[in-house]
Amino acid sequence: MADYGSGSIEERSPGVWRLRAYVGRDPLTGKPRQVQRTIRTAKRGGKTEAREAMKGLLAEARAGATSSAATVSRLFDEWLPHIERQGLSHSTVATYRSHAKKRIVPELGDLRLDRLTAHDLDAFYARLLDDEELAIGTVKLNHAILSAALGQALKWGWISANPARAASPPKGKPESHEPPSVEDVQRLISAAVEDDVDLGALLALAAVTGARRGELVGLKWTDVDEVAGTLTISRSVVPGKGGPIVGTTKTGKARMVALGPFGLEVLRRYKVAVTERQEGVEPLDDGWLLSYDGGSSHLSAKAVSVYVSRLGARLDPPMAVHLHQLRHFAATWLVGSGTDVRTVAARLGHSSTAMTLDVYTHALPEQDQDAARRLGEALMSA
Repeated sequence: MADYGSGSIEERSPGVWRLRAYVGRDPLTGKPRQVQRTIRTAKRGGKTEAREAMKGLLAEARAGATSSAATVSRLFDEWLPHIERQGLSHSTVATYRSHAKKRIVPELGDLRLDRLTAHDLDAFYARLLDDEELAIGTVKLNHAILSAALGQALKWGWISANPARAASPPKGKPESHEPPSVEDVQRLISAAVEDDVDLGALLALAAVTGARRGELVGLKWTDVDEVAGTLTISRSVVPGKGGPIVGTTKTGKARMVALGPFGLEVLRRYKVAVTERQEGVEPLDDGWLLSYDGGSSHLSAKAVSVYVSRLGARLDPPMAVHLHQLRHFAATWLVGSGTDVRTVAARLGHSSTAMTLDVYTHALPEQDQDAARRLGEALMSA
């Protein structure tokens, strides 16, 4: 057996050669890795032919030297805790984990990363669209999650290329969730107040602040400044594997929003209702603001979402609504009423005005009519 740099050739029998190319250690297991191939050559000049074949095998081995035997399932086992340690918000990690557990791992989990192709991913997206009839936005999210995870695998040296880069997720814009009208929001809040005073207060605050679900659940009475008429949003409660997790807001920054007369009146009436329910005992000063037990425990974020959808279905006429649409409502109507986008973005807790415009504002028929009227007046006067 002769050694040729990072490989070796050995004549096992006349004209039969075994080639071995050494490609270092597996980045996941740490074990030595080698690629082996057996070839047959002419009896005369066979060694020269074997040497040429060895050069080709070495080139192939070097090209795939960063690949690993890790599977898609193993990648998500490692990647999800990694991004959580890196400081990604708990709610985002929870979303990624949910999609990985429900769809990605069951479909692709057993595939080795070094054998995963763009075709495998495209076939997966097609199955999601055909079999589960998911919205385009959901399929795109699965692609984004896979792309990010495989990008980390590339950084770790588990693969030599990211197949998601060559994949073709479905085109088209995600479905638009039109914000409810003012009248529908009023109907929803009124029904909630009659049905459950705590959730009625939550819906009213959602509409007037545009805060996220976890931020609303994470409010405390100490966040309220009645003199200044403001509410400080500094924490968020999100579902976790071992129960609710109290953390920072999605951006990691606290923000202060004005409540206005409506918001202050909502909190005043809610405090009175809670005090009456507790037979004259006011809620805890440092307790959770929205609570069934006077502040000792906060509301369940998941339960709140379920409640809102069910409440909308019970109305006459019924409303197809989810809690996040109140955030859309607040953003859209603030911009439509003339509030500058920078103020709206700060109120919603966005890091840029671009996201506010792209995601949370919708074309309002009233504003379009007004625009047409003003344009017409200008043209007529001209």
